[in-house]
Amino acid sequence: MFGVFLTHSRGALVALMAVAVVAARRRIGTIPALVLAGALFVAASALNFTGGREISADAGADRTGLWGEGLQMLKSNPLFGVGFHGFADYAGGQTAHNSIVVCAGELGLFGLYFWSLFLFPTLRDTLAAAAPEKVSEEESTTAENEPFPHSTQRIETIDKIEVNRLGRAMLLSLTGFLVAGWFLSRAYVLTLFLLGGMAEVVFEMSLRSRMIAPRLPAKRVFLYAGGLMISLLIIVYIMIRVLNLMH
Repeated sequence: MFGVFLTHSRGALVALMAVAVVAARRRIGTIPALVLAGALFVAASALNFTGGREISADAGADRTGLWGEGLQMLKSNPLFGVGFHGFADYAGGQTAHNSIVVCAGELGLFGLYFWSLFLFPTLRDTLAAAAPEKVSEEESTTAENEPFPHSTQRIETIDKIEVNRLGRAMLLSLTGFLVAGWFLSRAYVLTLFLLGGMAEVVFEMSLRSRMIAPRLPAKRVFLYAGGLMISLLIIVYIMIRVLNLMH
């Protein structure tokens, strides 16, 4: 919060509100969580967290213009984009201010697909680990069903409460990063991939203890990643159209 106050980052403030909603909805319900987040947003605005800058369609006109330029790059170079870190060369030295747009514009559909192929199972496994109804109590493993029965390496045990706690922590972290990343070019930042690795470690621990359903088959993951890629592009396109009408 102190960082948001110092930088007056509107995207970070929106991300903070999203984290508050996700964190509170299981305890107090979705509607009260939204009300709470709205109250926090009003309080942050009153305390000059945004530095006097508005959060509106007009205030974000410059960013939606860059989003449009990114989609034009994808349209002109659909397969492989304009090249890694090439967005600024085509946009007057500016970046896209959107992780999806910068990835699509620079790496094309090929790169955006593999980015989505990383994101989809990360989110799916994180949501599974964070949901109490999807995690059961640990099953005892015998020597016969251990993955490496003759290994001397000790496998740490973990209980349901700990899996859910770690899963929720990863869900909140990914929520904050991805919401902020909608307003910033953070598609290739190492933090995203570190969070993905940590989320998969939590899932793998619960999977080895037979506390959670197995991962989806690879064919379905490949298919769903393609659907996620198309959905993200459609959402960006619709947002550009709607915001342009509101200007």
